[in-house]
Amino acid sequence: MLRVARKAMFVSDSNNSGQGSLLLRIAKQTLNACRLWPLANWVKTRGKGYSITDADGLAYSYSLFSNLRQIKRQCTSVYLFGTEDSGANLYRSAPCVAVLGIKRAIQDGVQG
Repeated sequence: MLRVARKAMFVSDSNNSGQGSLLLRIAKQTLNACRLWPLANWVKTRGKGYSITDADGLAYSYSLFSNLRQIKRQCTSVYLFGTEDSGANLYRSAPCVAVLGIKRAIQDGVQG
């Protein structure tokens, strides 16, 4: 999206670090902070890297926070929204988040 969007991008997706019980979220966030989440996910999925459930079908463990640094580099303004009930810290508590990235300012309807 960042590559093809000229003015802005809006994405809503899951946040694996904010899903599950408090204990599970703390464990995932700790593994992620230690850069061990890819290994833990590989073990969890038995080497496949994805899971298949009746509810979601084929799903990869993902968090928009994994790409937040890249989004901030390419956008002049970035806004985060929780799309479900969550606490103040979206990374720690929101199971789903939305990101609005403004790539360049839109001034008086003039395109530049």
